[in-house]
Amino acid sequence: MDDVLYFHGHSIAHSEAEIQAAGGDETRLPAKSIWWQGNEYMPWPCIIDGIESSTSGRDAQPSLKVANIDASITALCLYYDDLVQAKVTIHDTLAKYLDARNFPEGNARADPTQEKRKVFFIDAKSEETNEAIEFTLASPMDLQGIMIPTRQLHSICTWCIRNKYRSGDGCDYTGQRYFDNNNTPVTDPALDVCNGTLSACKLRFGEDNELPFGGFPGTSLIRS
Repeated sequence: MDDVLYFHGHSIAHSEAEIQAAGGDETRLPAKSIWWQGNEYMPWPCIIDGIESSTSGRDAQPSLKVANIDASITALCLYYDDLVQAKVTIHDTLAKYLDARNFPEGNARADPTQEKRKVFFIDAKSEETNEAIEFTLASPMDLQGIMIPTRQLHSICTWCIRNKYRSGDGCDYTGQRYFDNNNTPVTDPALDVCNGTLSACKLRFGEDNELPFGGFPGTSLIRS
């Protein structure tokens, strides 16, 4: 499945003018989309719980529950093997940074780099009803059955392994230099991926600047 489904679960109030245009009945108005990084996130009832990290060395296993409107999610599960291993990216930002398109008068403070991003994969479908379907999520490492100790010596950045790139928790990068997984420059913030190497860190922060790199480059020289 190569398609990307963009959706949000927030209830966005309609303006007084919009309500008046609907004859004073807000229930006649459709739920609003959110525009972020140039992409439209359609409204879709959903709840995600448990995205905090644990202190035991294993990342938390969040649950994602989405509305099964018109059995549409059931259809996806049937066609795509319960959506197992589908990638789930969570973008956490503030309303003041959203794209100008979200505001009638624009938004001078719009900033697509101001976000915390977490990446999970669907590990299993845990519950299904006519109203909603719930999935258990896993970090990329947990999905492969690998447990990352609280602190391990390796050459790859710990913050990247724990999905903390741009999170402000370990990795505090908020710049506008974007690179893909091969360290190739890209212009679309949505394609920005840190591969966890020291080179990737230097590309973003600068060769001679202080780096918050969470790995130990010298360990790549160690052989057991």
